[in-house]
Amino acid sequence: MASDHDRRGRRRPSRTQLSRDDIVQAALEIAAEEGIKNVSMRKVARRLDAGTMSLYHYVRTKDDLLALMDDAIMGEIVIPEGEMPDGWRERVTLIAKLSLAAWMKRPWLIDEEDQFRITENGMRHMEQSMGALEGLDISAGLKFEIMGQVDDYLFGYAVRERAVKPENLIGSEEFEEVADFVEDNLRSGDYPHLASMFDSERTLEEQWVEMLEDVYDDERFERGLNRLLDGVEAELIRLGALP
Repeated sequence: MASDHDRRGRRRPSRTQLSRDDIVQAALEIAAEEGIKNVSMRKVARRLDAGTMSLYHYVRTKDDLLALMDDAIMGEIVIPEGEMPDGWRERVTLIAKLSLAAWMKRPWLIDEEDQFRITENGMRHMEQSMGALEGLDISAGLKFEIMGQVDDYLFGYAVRERAVKPENLIGSEEFEEVADFVEDNLRSGDYPHLASMFDSERTLEEQWVEMLEDVYDDERFERGLNRLLDGVEAELIRLGALP
């Protein structure tokens, strides 16, 4: 006899209790475990111990399901009413930090097929992003460009964090091979700027590990964001756009 609890010990929703939120949560769990490309209506139904066709009463197509997943994630980025800080830098920083947190919880977002979707929570996020620069005497186009550059930094950081985070690299066979390759090439004398970064009396791998651990700390994202916003602020001052 089938259990009325799932493998995490939670009570399974009955077909009469099934909701759109249940379906979206199950899809997000599958994406976290197997990747976004492995999310299907059949797998979601199996996880909820429901018939596949019963899901279509709540979600018409897989594309609709993906949009609902996007909307749920964007809901984590929307700042609750009354909690938006004062000051354009503080507002932009909070939005960027919430966005990063949503991404870092779900590395599979980087693998999602490039499909442009805007949901209700996505609209709220865009509204807050434009509102973050309220009070600055600049064009709507420049506001859009500034927030787009913040997003560029955010996405690039998330991709790089997954690719070269020290705990994902150090001790791996791939890292040792790369370190050996770089060390061999530095001995040629053709790369003086790179060679100056390392002490020839110590192994490159050991120093590289120290450098990665020093650079990839918990404040790295905010340091980079502050450098970006310092540049934005310098331009706003030059334009006379600050209140």
